[in-house]
Amino acid sequence: MAKNGRTTHRRFDPIRYYKYALVIVLFLATLILLARGYAGARANFKPGDTAPENIVASKTIRFENRRETEKRRELIINNFRPVFEVRAHIVKASMSNVRAVFTALEKAEKSEQSLAESYRTFLTDTQIRIGFEAFKNLILYSKASRYEEKTIAILARLYDRGVIARANLADATILKMRNGITLYRNTDKEISTTTVDVDAINFLEDTVRDMRAIVLSQFDFLPSDKIAALAELSSSLLRPTIIYDDVLTERKLTELLEKTKPVMDVYKRGYVIVAKGDVITEEKIALLSALAKDLAYYNLRLIVLDSAFLAIFVILAVLYLTRYVSSILTDVKEFTLLAVEYLVIAISAHLMHYQFVPTLVSREAVSVPMYLIAWVPLFSVMNVLILGKRPAFFMAFIGSFLAVAVTYGTVFDLFILLCASVAAILITENLTKRNEILTGGLAVGLILAAGCVIDGLRNEVTLAVTAAEAVIAVIIGIAQGIIAAGLLSGLEHMLGTATVFRLLELSDLNAPLLRQLQITAPGTYHHSFTLSSMVEAACERIHANSLLARVGAYYHDIGKMENPVYFIENVTPRENRHRNIKPSLSATIIKSHVRIGVELAKANDLPEKIIDFIKEHHGTSLIKYFYNQALKHGGTIDKDFYQYAGPKPQTRESAVLMIADSVEAASRTIPNPTGEKILELVRAIINDKIRDKELDESGLTLKDLAHIEDTFVNEIMSSLHGRIVYPNAEEIARREEENAPVPRSPSTTVP
Repeated sequence: MAKNGRTTHRRFDPIRYYKYALVIVLFLATLILLARGYAGARANFKPGDTAPENIVASKTIRFENRRETEKRRELIINNFRPVFEVRAHIVKASMSNVRAVFTALEKAEKSEQSLAESYRTFLTDTQIRIGFEAFKNLILYSKASRYEEKTIAILARLYDRGVIARANLADATILKMRNGITLYRNTDKEISTTTVDVDAINFLEDTVRDMRAIVLSQFDFLPSDKIAALAELSSSLLRPTIIYDDVLTERKLTELLEKTKPVMDVYKRGYVIVAKGDVITEEKIALLSALAKDLAYYNLRLIVLDSAFLAIFVILAVLYLTRYVSSILTDVKEFTLLAVEYLVIAISAHLMHYQFVPTLVSREAVSVPMYLIAWVPLFSVMNVLILGKRPAFFMAFIGSFLAVAVTYGTVFDLFILLCASVAAILITENLTKRNEILTGGLAVGLILAAGCVIDGLRNEVTLAVTAAEAVIAVIIGIAQGIIAAGLLSGLEHMLGTATVFRLLELSDLNAPLLRQLQITAPGTYHHSFTLSSMVEAACERIHANSLLARVGAYYHDIGKMENPVYFIENVTPRENRHRNIKPSLSATIIKSHVRIGVELAKANDLPEKIIDFIKEHHGTSLIKYFYNQALKHGGTIDKDFYQYAGPKPQTRESAVLMIADSVEAASRTIPNPTGEKILELVRAIINDKIRDKELDESGLTLKDLAHIEDTFVNEIMSSLHGRIVYPNAEEIARREEENAPVPRSPSTTVP
């Protein structure tokens, strides 16, 4: 594509091509599983067949013993040490940076700026991060303590061993390092390789963690404040000098494997490969194939017809997902989950129908209907809880048709399988306890049992066989419920999904993070609790996920626990620390609660959907107060600096939280609040969000916004309702005295 005389290339998207490849794999796998009807009638042995006669080698051949060859290759792979390259130029650059840092310190020492301003200038000039106390120490004692020489000595000692950043390595690479590593040096003088044992590997993260002890071991005569300053500076300057070379590693391993000779067995002419009456194994079949090269023919017409049918099937499936469940196509984990389920349903149904059931069950004693061995309801239960109703229905229909196709089942089989899957979805959709999944499993079992009974009556099967099939069906249904409950927790964590069970667990106010928030930042906790009521009511009104919104509101501000006193809800006006710092620093602190919240959420394994609330509840909105303060100070002001990093709300629930957050905070500033004032406030905030395009990606409609406005006005009015003034004890006593009856004069008794 040419534009203005230049050729532009479309950016390569690996995720996109991964999905295409996955669809092709599913397509081909389905064709292979349907291939039972394609193969011709030439004689082919299957594992487990009995040899009708002696099968003798017609010629001498050398045949690879794949099992032994694979063992040899696995031994090489397990003992192989990954290759890391020593980057000498990083060491030189790091040492040069030491001089630059101390030059900046000398400049700061001579500067007429305040110490705080010098510190900020120093951080900007050097691009390193050290604390203010360490900076002061370095300024005051740099020359006297010869910090530069000591820093160079510390880094030189560490660089002599080499430093590896664990964060730059994949888990698979770290696992490969269990036997040590190979260091590759390519200098002007020589090219060399050395091996390093695993215990001698020096990781950057461990070194930074232990830096104080490292400094102390070299300079134990220094006081603790100087040790701390040196450790902090050295940690900031330290860089990884040993980098994993995946290309060289792969090349070296490939070279070793290519040099590995396969283990070959020799079979001379006349050798009896399989004796008459012996069971033919897979290894014998491979050997016979090498001898005979017997290829079965295939019915090309059926292959073409099935390929056309599958192509239409795929197109319709993609159109449905695009129209109704587009999130599945964009989320690679969820897309992969459905693909894996597809393969498991197809392969397990095929294997059970053609391999295990004929081997384990005597067809004369009891038959096993196809719908008992295609465990589509199992995935229906998991899908409705993890992905939602529409993906669950989609996979129930796809899986049922697929299982019936690969086993050449009947329409009745399809009907029963669909009934069981749909029932599983409808029953488990609104569950609130994990153990209630077994109820769905029992329902599936009863439907399958009913199918067995109807099938038995239709085919005039004996009562004993029908009863046996029904009992098996109930057991299979309950087993599917148990397996679904067992797999659910692992899939929740793997996909980062917020199921109703996980959300209910997180909504417990005794959850560790919420308890910590209540203790560390009580004002923020109260604010979050108030917001949860608002967003839950609004989401119920617009038919959004109210439980997800409520839990998201609980956790959206957990990042404020890091610096709670810098947020107004946690302090009194007299304690406002922002008065003593610049607006830019205040804005940095305020913005940081989003980043810190995300880090805390990930550390505590919160679901991705809850983390999205933390990321999105401010969108890219402007921190207006401190931006205005910065404008008052004058000078060149970067407006972008005073905006949150985003992203903007991507769901209706997080957009509701954004609006509620602003409304709840602003409502506290209304003097003598009335319904009209609150309505004006809520409407103004919503209009601001629309004008700033913060809600453009959320999916909220104007009708939704009208419902949200009405709900928030009612919620705020309820929270600000008036109270009667109760009289005190003195007033009650005075009123009692005023209302006391006047004592009567004594009456005269008539004799």
